[in-house]
Amino acid sequence: MPVRDATPDDVAGIASVGSIGTRAGERLIRERTVRVTVSSQDGSVSGFVSFDVDGGVVHITHLAGREEILPRLLEEPLTFAARTGATLETVIPVDEQPVITALRQAGFRKVGPGPPFEGRETRRYRRCPPDDEVEDR
Repeated sequence: MPVRDATPDDVAGIASVGSIGTRAGERLIRERTVRVTVSSQDGSVSGFVSFDVDGGVVHITHLAGREEILPRLLEEPLTFAARTGATLETVIPVDEQPVITALRQAGFRKVGPGPPFEGRETRRYRRCPPDDEVEDR
């Protein structure tokens, strides 16, 4: 499934797929790297991933969509991290099993509890770059 950069026209779809408000979707597009998948039938957003980089760590801030497209969406921050030798981190509510499964399949490991988010218990996941991905600096 093709993945592309999100545009302001994608805000409503991002808000719907991610169960977030429209304002939050607008902020994501302004403040983070956001990549979307779109339906080939009607062009609607079917999933998205948002991430940013801070202190040499790629932080995945949102990952949402149909279960079968989550691995494809994860390729975006994984590729970015591999190019830079960065570690990836994310915090996910414990009840988001499809996202957790996709993270584990991509090599993420649970590293401890995360902060409560909207009253939900979370876990922190991390993926360090394999030794062969880290460039000599």
